[in-house]
Amino acid sequence: MTRRYTSEIGIIIGPQKDIPAPDVGTNGKVMAWMMDTYSMNHGTTVTGVVTGKPIHLGGSLGREKATGRGVFVSGLEAARRRILPLKALALRFRVLVTSQRSRASVCRRWRPCRGDSGSYRNAV
Repeated sequence: MTRRYTSEIGIIIGPQKDIPAPDVGTNGKVMAWMMDTYSMNHGTTVTGVVTGKPIHLGGSLGREKATGRGVFVSGLEAARRRILPLKALALRFRVLVTSQRSRASVCRRWRPCRGDSGSYRNAV
């Protein structure tokens, strides 16, 4: 199904167009299939067609943690600007970041993830 879908959307995706990224229900393996299918249809290896690939296929170090870190940094900035209360940020962060490993790596540096109110200054 993934390969057929990639073949069908092949005219609207690409390194200089739209670059698909992993979403719910996908992982590095699925993104590798997408890259492989797109590359086969274009006659050359095109690593820049998708993000979230395994490192050995041209993926980026830190990709698995990138979404959680993005949610964290955005929320931290909202707390700094007092747009979002810090306790609400901690709760939303727990709900939005589905990867336990990603959340844990960010939360090690920030107390509100462990349940106290803390301060945005506690973050690195």
